[in-house]
This record gives sequence, structure tokens and C-alpha cells, in this order.
Amino acid sequence: MLSSKHARLLTVLLFIPIPSVFPQTSNSSATTDEELVELPAFVISTEGDDGYFSKNTMMGTRTSERLVNIPQSIQIVNSEFLSDLNLDNGVDSFKYAVSGINKREATSGDTYIRGFRVGGNSFLRNGVKFRGNMNIPLYDIDRIEIIKGPAALLFGIGAGSGGVVNYISKTASDKSAHYVKGTYGSFNAMRAEAGSSGPIGDTGLSYRVTVAATDADGRRDFDYFKDQFISTALDWKISDRSILSFYYDYYFLDQIVSTESIGMNGQFLDISPSFSPQESWVDAPRYTQFVSAQLITELSSTFQVRVHVNGSEQNFNFHQIFASRVPDANGDMARYFQNYAGRERAANLEIDSVKSFQTGSIAHKLTVGGALKYQRTKTHYDNVPITPINVYNPVYGTVPGRPGFQNGVAQPGGATNNSAQRSTEATWYVQEQANLMQDKIILIAGVAWQGVNTYRKNNFNGSLTDQIDHAYVKRYGAIFKPANWVSLYYNYSETVSFYNSTFEGGPRDGQILDPSITSNNEVGIKAETSDGLLFGGITVFDLNKTNDRFRYIQPDGSRGTDQRGEVNNQGWEADIGMGFKNPLGRAQAILTYYDGDSVDSSGNIPSGVTNEMWSFFLTQRISEGSANGLKFGAGLYHSGAFTLGSASGQLVAFTQPAYTTSTAFVSYQQEKYEVKLSVDNLSDKKFAEGGDGAGVMNMSLGRTWRLSFRYNF
Repeated sequence: MLSSKHARLLTVLLFIPIPSVFPQTSNSSATTDEELVELPAFVISTEGDDGYFSKNTMMGTRTSERLVNIPQSIQIVNSEFLSDLNLDNGVDSFKYAVSGINKREATSGDTYIRGFRVGGNSFLRNGVKFRGNMNIPLYDIDRIEIIKGPAALLFGIGAGSGGVVNYISKTASDKSAHYVKGTYGSFNAMRAEAGSSGPIGDTGLSYRVTVAATDADGRRDFDYFKDQFISTALDWKISDRSILSFYYDYYFLDQIVSTESIGMNGQFLDISPSFSPQESWVDAPRYTQFVSAQLITELSSTFQVRVHVNGSEQNFNFHQIFASRVPDANGDMARYFQNYAGRERAANLEIDSVKSFQTGSIAHKLTVGGALKYQRTKTHYDNVPITPINVYNPVYGTVPGRPGFQNGVAQPGGATNNSAQRSTEATWYVQEQANLMQDKIILIAGVAWQGVNTYRKNNFNGSLTDQIDHAYVKRYGAIFKPANWVSLYYNYSETVSFYNSTFEGGPRDGQILDPSITSNNEVGIKAETSDGLLFGGITVFDLNKTNDRFRYIQPDGSRGTDQRGEVNNQGWEADIGMGFKNPLGRAQAILTYYDGDSVDSSGNIPSGVTNEMWSFFLTQRISEGSANGLKFGAGLYHSGAFTLGSASGQLVAFTQPAYTTSTAFVSYQQEKYEVKLSVDNLSDKKFAEGGDGAGVMNMSLGRTWRLSFRYNF
């Protein structure tokens, strides 16, 4: 790590203007203005991509850049890897492709990255924030990019302490391509998909459309999964210097997932695999809509502008049952009915500009921009106790309960909440990059101002909070490239989190909590050979979060909220990819390893966090002989032990011991069609993948399989 003295010196050296070329600069000291035009700085080039290796991203500098030229750990799960792994959501695919990520929640994409919870504002859709109470479906996803560590300068307020996940949709295409696909698998899962893309006459327009639907049972009685999806993309090449793009998707999901039951001793209960605390009438319908428009224009050969505007909407209306998960000594489990409804609407405006220029032998890329976000949320829920259920002898047939409050009078054990929130966020940033010594040294630095105005009111009890706050965040880094395909780097970055909640108890009772700053120091080595033979990197990191929020029980038995101490994680990780030819064809492998030391402000490992993970995924394609078109692969994933906080009535916290799971697939592909069989959790192991404490634990589904057929025309 660099000392604070060296870090300050590096900051001074880096604050010399830095631009980027419209089309991408070659970043060579011998480059002239006339030679700077190659590809738009805001368009990712796939040239040089090979198998599981993707070469370029916008996640590191907000402009298209080679991974080896970015001083921060970034991994890309591309379309070929997603297709081979053939899982339902990106969070599940990360364990075989990205180090340091473990699942927290089964239905909303909630994860831990490097020991810090990542969700909400840390999930992006095509580069912009996209909140949603569900996993982002993969039907039209081209690739998923994960940036490790704080990234507030690039992606705004709350951009995860542990990292940011960006789901990138497939774009419109000027080449005609159409397909239909059908899948059948475990739990009577049936899925239909179709897609089409191509040019629209000679208009300069191209399009893409994807539609899909799934219907499946669940692991337990009354569990199920149903969804419907449609998305469309449209590109208009206005001129050689301007491209206008539109995107829209609609996703409907109705899903019930029962979590595991734990005894008072913190161990799994020996109950029927089909047992469920749910009833036949439960449902959890929700939908999201997302629409965006983006203009990329070249104002000169060295100056480009990107304007992106989008809007999103989420509606949900749940009628489901929650249980204590900890039955008494007789096996009786308390339950309550929840009627939970809400709507969230958001709009974003982003403007980025990039200017490239030369000063002597130094090539500069200066990026300046900002973002505005407005969000409005309304939620209402009623909770009321209903008939308990016995886990050993369940009797179903309970009808929905009444709301927790009737005519303003609390029902026994009931609760209700009706709240509204509106917030405005603003970010303005400047970032500079300088390439020296014919690209052997790259320096980068930037600073951003970020402000928030959040108003929240509970319409039931009249309580409200009104927060206006701002902060500055910075980043800087340096790269040394002894060769064009390898780089050594140092990175410092920050993220600020504003709490829209108050101190409870103590001398500051009722005041808004202080902002929290997470900082990250990391050093690493990256490599990317031109033929994809070797790519990836090894990173050593040191994460530190200040003003951590924690809850405690006050002397009178009421809940208190305070801030204290720090949350830390120091460790190292490796993400290594390989691709090599052999007499059969091409083999590819992904190897990941993570060794952390997450410690919260109390000196304990945070609930649900594991400090050890590794995975290995290997595939082989047959390109010769009668088996030409055959491809098969398998992977192993290992998670170290983790503990989930105790549930109500539980005497001993639940600890999930370390476990190893596996996956495999075989496919046969020709020009017109592909057949694929996938099997996950080959050894049919039972384990908790994560959870919101021991009271809400998400379990593995056991061994699952799926068979799919795709036809291209």
C-alpha cells in the first residue's frame, strides 16, 4: 500500500487535465489529433473479445477503456459464460465467475461484495441506477460487469461500499437474426423465449425485440415462480457523428419462496421437505418498467458528449405469510399475514463529456459530467397474527387475517405502516487521465460533489425526517505497464452513504445520522493476452467504513440506534481466466479465490458474510470430427462458514458450515439449432446460501436440471 504521504503526492501529480477522445484515442505519445478517431468513447468495442474474455468496459472511467488500463478490480461475466452456465439470475452465476461475492437474499439480488452488503443503488441497468424488489431477469442480458470497491465518483451516491453490479442489455443490431427457445426442468419449470433483431430498411434504424415467460413450481408446497418479460431496443444512426438509442422493458413476476425452519438450538429441523408456512391463497405479484434514451454525439474529432435519460416504475402487492422460523418445543410456529403494497417511480438524467488532447508527449483524457435523480416511493403494509402451524403435523386452510389496525385501534399483535418518501440526488464530477511514456504509465484522478435531499413521512403516526446533505468524494490511481498486455496498479476510491434515519436514544435522539464514508486502497496486477490465453488479475485490498449504524436494546427495553466505530475488511482475491486450443478444439477455464477478514464495529464477522470462497469452471468445445459442435463443462464452488444472526426465540445462532457445490452442462450446437442439458448442485446438498438473519434463510434448491432447445432462423 502507498503511505498517506505518497498518496497525497500522487493526488497532486494527477490533477492535471485529462480527456478522452471522441472515438477512442490510441493513447500513444505520438498520436496526433487527426489520428484520434477510431471508436466512440461511449461505445464499448467487442473487438478482441474471445470466449469468456471481454476486453473493454465503461465501468472504470465512464468511457470505453481496456480493463488492463483501469486501476481497479473489474470482472465481466459475458454472454458466452452466462449461456454456458445457464442459470436463472446473475447473482447465481457470480459464484463461478467473480471472487468475493456471496448471496444474501434469494429474490432481490441482494449480495455481499468483499464483506459489504450491496443492493438497491448498487445495482445498475445499462449503467444507471435501477432499484427493484426482484432479481434482474437475464432474458436480454448481454453481460454483467462488477466493479469491486467504492465507486461513488463514477456511479453516484450510495454506490456500494463493496462494489457495483451493472446489467447490460443486448443492443439493437443491423444484422438480421431471429430465434425461438423452449426449456423444461426441475419443479415442472416451463419456459418459452423468442427474439428478433435486424435493420429496418434503409432508414438507418436497427432493432431488437425479446419476449419470454416462465411457469414453475417451488421447493415447498405453495411455492411457485411465474414471470413475463418483453424488451425492445432501437438504434438510429443519425449521422456518422451521432447515434440515438432507445430501450424499454417490462417485467412481471409473481414468486413465493419459503425460507428454512430452524430450531431453538440453531440447527435445521427434521421436517417434511414439502412443509410450508404458506397457504394456497398467497401471492406476491410485482412488475417493473424501464425506459431510456441515449444520444452520443461527436462535436469534434476529440470531443464527445453523451446524454442519457431514463425512467423506471415498480409496483408490488404482496399477500403472503411470514413465520417466526423458530417453533416452540411442541413444533408450533407463530405466523402472521402481511398485506404489503407499494409503488416506486424514478427518473435519471446523466450528461458526460470527454475531451482528448496532447501536451508534449502526454496524452490526456478529461471527463466531466453529472447526474440528477428524482425518486418517489409510497408503501403500505398491514401485519396481523394468524393461526400458528405445527411443523410436524401441518394443517392448512387459514384465511387471510385482518389488517393490523381497524378504525385506528390496534388489533392484538398487529402492526401497520403507511409511508411516503421523495428524494433528489445530484452528482457533478471531473476526472482526468494522463498517459505517459508511450502508455507505460497511466495516471488517473477525479473529484465529485454529491448532494441529497430526502423527505420521508409516516402517514400513520405522523413522524417525518427531512434531510439535506452533501459530501465530496475522490479517487486516484496509477498504472505501470511493463508490457502492453500486463499492468501493475494502485487505486484509492470512496463512497458516501447518507442515512435517512435518526438516532434513537442517547444525547442526539431524533437527529439525522451522520454520513458514512467507505474508502478503499488496493494494489494489483492485471493481464490480458491478445488471444485470450490468459486474462484477469490478482488484487490486495483494504476497505474501511466510518460511522457504521448499529441497533441496540436500551435499558427500558426499547430499540436504540447509534453510530460507532468502523467496519473493515483486508484481504486478497484472484480472478484468472484462460483459453487454450488443444487437439479436440478450445478449452476455457475460470478460477477465482477470495480471502478476506471482514470485521464489524463490534469486532465480529458481519452476519451472513463469509471470508473464504473459491471456484473453478472448465469447458471444452469439440471442433473436429463427427462430434463437431459438442461442448461440455463443469464447475466447483466452495463457500467458507458463515453465521446468521439469531431469530426470535432462538437460543443459539445458526452457523452454516463450509460447503462445496457443483454444476455441469453439455450442449450440441449447429448453425440452426442448439440443445443443452444443465444440472446444478450435482451432489444434491442442503445448505443455506444466505439470509437476513436466521429468521429468513435462503436455502439451496437441491439438485436441479433443465433441458433447452433453441432454433435460429
